[in-house]
Amino acid sequence: MYATIKKQNGSTIAEFNRTIPHPIASVWRMLSVNEQLQKWFPQLEIEQLRPEGKIRFDFGNGSYEEMTILKVSEPSSLAFTWDTNIMRFELFGTADGQTALKLSEDVVEVTPHTPRDIAGWQTCLENIIAILDGYAVKPGPSENWDEFYQYYKNEFETLAEE
Repeated sequence: MYATIKKQNGSTIAEFNRTIPHPIASVWRMLSVNEQLQKWFPQLEIEQLRPEGKIRFDFGNGSYEEMTILKVSEPSSLAFTWDTNIMRFELFGTADGQTALKLSEDVVEVTPHTPRDIAGWQTCLENIIAILDGYAVKPGPSENWDEFYQYYKNEFETLAEE
């Protein structure tokens, strides 16, 4: 299931919605505990899980980018900067013990790299679900990444034409 892409209030929003067949506490740990986070996004490390805390992105060449945590409300929301954009994970427990997850990125400026990022987030979501289901995942792009990238590249190009 692809993200919806729309223009809203001067920015572009990419939003994923998933139902994850696992309890909200398990999904929250995947987002907020480094040992779990690094299973699906090995370049990220949370330094302080609190507002104004930091998340480090390791470029693998000795350099890092620091992102600022904007909001933490365990076990339901996590928001942080992603360059000039804002990432939001929102979790809602369902009556049957599953988790409704909404991941959104508020994109301030669409660049040629934006479709790559959104394709990457789609891969991340698939990896989170696979890990929770008990499967091993390999770091890096998924087998479907090129398909995701082409889809989002077309979506962003179409949106720019409107």
